[in-house]
Amino acid sequence: MEKAIAVNRITITENIFNEAAVPILKKKYNRLAINVGGILIGLLLIISMLTGIIQGSPIMIFGEIVIIAAVVCYIRFPLLSNERKRVYRQMSHGGTPKRETRFFSRDFYVLSDESREDVFDYDDVLSTRQTQNLLILTLKEGKEVLLDRGGFTEGDEATVMAVFLRK
Repeated sequence: MEKAIAVNRITITENIFNEAAVPILKKKYNRLAINVGGILIGLLLIISMLTGIIQGSPIMIFGEIVIIAAVVCYIRFPLLSNERKRVYRQMSHGGTPKRETRFFSRDFYVLSDESREDVFDYDDVLSTRQTQNLLILTLKEGKEVLLDRGGFTEGDEATVMAVFLRK
């Protein structure tokens, strides 16, 4: 078997997971909040017109504005936090997940602590992103691989980045 050019081991604690997940989920929920907010503002305009036609109270319009703000804030803050916790619990199965990623000349393998092995070609990597502790590989089909920047037992981060720069 071919010798790995780099090996990375990571223990995905909740803090490490949050470091990776917050930017991804925040973007998703910001889009959702904008879409829902737009729909609610459209409803507000319709209600405002109807209120003007039927000589209704302006307090009704103020109530609608409060409802819109509450729904958008709920989507943006508590729902985002709950989703992040739910995804981590689902991923961890009550333990702390560990991953080992082995990089070879043409592809890389991600081995989970559940003995599951995923093989990815370097062409599957759409982008790389760095955070304080992580190197995050965004793959086709919406998957992401987390690498601990200090977790290389063979090779190093520069070796792995050089492979991605070649493709």
